[in-house]
Amino acid sequence: MSVAVTFDLPPPGFVLGWAFAGDLFITAGHKGSLSDERLDEYQAAIESREFSCVLGIAIGAIGVTSVQRKRIAQLLKGKKIIVITDSAISRGIMTALGWLGLDIKSFNVTEFELAAEQFDLPNLPASEILKVATTLKDQCHPDYVQRAAM
Repeated sequence: MSVAVTFDLPPPGFVLGWAFAGDLFITAGHKGSLSDERLDEYQAAIESREFSCVLGIAIGAIGVTSVQRKRIAQLLKGKKIIVITDSAISRGIMTALGWLGLDIKSFNVTEFELAAEQFDLPNLPASEILKVATTLKDQCHPDYVQRAAM
């Protein structure tokens, strides 16, 4: 890989982690509710880096309040966003974010490769996006987070 990758994995009890890979911000979350505390950390991470593309991975329904949804929409406005999800609830949230002005395309979890191919990043081919996204998704799984904390 020709770009540096940095991960911020969720502490036990939290449902959202992220990674930066060049011009790409990748988020991964598993079933549960997003806390305001973790959202504050998410905002700080976003505000600390320049990026133009976002890949979001949601496995299961992630509870996000209307206030949090609006806040996320403001943070990601103007970014190219691709979302991979297996949850109808999450797809509903994406629709709501689209109403707030975001440019979002969504894919089923069975379309991971197709989603990664949507980005045209010179130093980050789809195969590398897949590696980073899969690592993040796996390490953000609650079972992994609990084991890592022991």
